[in-house]
Amino acid sequence: MLASLPLPPTLRLEVPGHDGIVSVATSPEVVQSERESGTVVFDAAEWSALVTGAESDRVFPAELRDFCARKAKQPRWSLDLDVALSGARASAPVGWTVGAVLDRLGVRLVAAEAGGAES
Repeated sequence: MLASLPLPPTLRLEVPGHDGIVSVATSPEVVQSERESGTVVFDAAEWSALVTGAESDRVFPAELRDFCARKAKQPRWSLDLDVALSGARASAPVGWTVGAVLDRLGVRLVAAEAGGAES
């Protein structure tokens, strides 16, 4: 969904229960820069796992908050599909919009950037 856009997007999110902004970035350079600055960041593969987990009724606000806490302590930890699904099988892709996924995760979109631009 995000990876198919013509420029690599970065989403800035407020996650209830997590201090600071959380980023979702599809550009490897932005992911590295965000990690180096101490920002919790989910890359394109992790975003895909979050989407599949949300669509499969396995990832909710509490799980996302836990993933953010883990990434804050271990910035190089990577969320994979098995963790997002908590051992369950993925449902057939639903094709939710980004907004629907963000609603399911209980987050607020603060900013959306294209091409790695700074806000």
